[in-house]
Amino acid sequence: MRRFLCLAMSALLVPAAAIVISAHAPQRSTSTVDLVQTQLVAPGKVTAGKTFVVTDEVENQGTSQAFQSVTGFYLSVNDSFETDQDLLVAARRVPQLIPTQTSSTQTPITLKKEIPAGDYYLLAVADAKKDLEERTRGNNVRAVKITLRAPDAKK
Repeated sequence: MRRFLCLAMSALLVPAAAIVISAHAPQRSTSTVDLVQTQLVAPGKVTAGKTFVVTDEVENQGTSQAFQSVTGFYLSVNDSFETDQDLLVAARRVPQLIPTQTSSTQTPITLKKEIPAGDYYLLAVADAKKDLEERTRGNNVRAVKITLRAPDAKK
C-alpha cells in the first residue's frame, strides 16, 4: 500500500519544462439552440367567449438540445410581438427538442367577452418566457390575422 501511494504521488510531480501554458483564450462552444415557430393555423373568424383551437409547430433549428420551454399565444393589434402591449391568451409546454426535432400540437383558446370586436393578430411566440439562450429570437414569432366577433347576444 505504501509503495502504491509513493508511485501515485510521484506521478503528480511533473517537471516544470513539461507544463505548457496556452496564451489562447478558452474556446467557447459553438453549439446553439434556435427555436423557430414554423407554423400557426387558426380560424379566420372567432367569437369572444367561445373556444377555438389553434395548431402550432416549433422546431429546434440549432445545433444543441433545447430544454423544455413555453410557447405563448398573444392577441395583438399588429404582427410583431411587444411584451408590454400584447395580451397573453394561452400557453403550451414544448418538450425538450434535439436539433431538427419539432413539436406540434393543438391548443384551445377562449378570448374574453370584454375584448372589443375587431381585427387582430394572433401570435405564437416560441420560448415566450425567454428561458433558453438562443442564437436569435427574430424567428420565434408567427402571426395570423383573425377577426374577433362580439359575443352572441343572450336570447
